[in-house]
Amino acid sequence: MLPGTKVGGCYLKVTNNGAEDGLVSATAERAGTVQLYEMQMDGGNMVMRKIKTASPFPPVRSWS
Repeated sequence: MLPGTKVGGCYLKVTNNGAEDGLVSATAERAGTVQLYEMQMDGGNMVMRKIKTASPFPPVRSWS
């Protein structure tokens, strides 16, 4: 993060090529807290929704 900023962001892509698995937590050395959001299109608008529970990742599917 840049000096003086209080909020930062990071994007990742998860691809599961094996058995069903799930993401249960995330940490970052430089962040006091980490929150997970998913992004998806809703009626032509991109929306972000906070992930509140473990997110299952079925095989052969990608998330960005």
